[in-house]
Amino acid sequence: MKKSRISKRDFHYQAPLAFVGLFYAALVGWTVLCVWLIGSKTLSVGWPLGQLLMIGFVLAYTWYFSLGISYKSASKPAVALK
Repeated sequence: MKKSRISKRDFHYQAPLAFVGLFYAALVGWTVLCVWLIGSKTLSVGWPLGQLLMIGFVLAYTWYFSLGISYKSASKPAVALK
């Protein structure tokens, strides 16, 4: 009988806390910098509301997907189908 190539072990991965913290610190820094630069330009020049809403939408979606990034992963062994 052939030996199965399917793993029988569970696999677990968790990103190091330093990498997760660095990622979110960079994201916070990027957001603060963007809001500061766009805010200063808006106050001095005056941008249309539509453009500001689009930029706000992009920032919100950036945060939405960044918070959805998984830093923990686990997999169960696969089950062979007959």
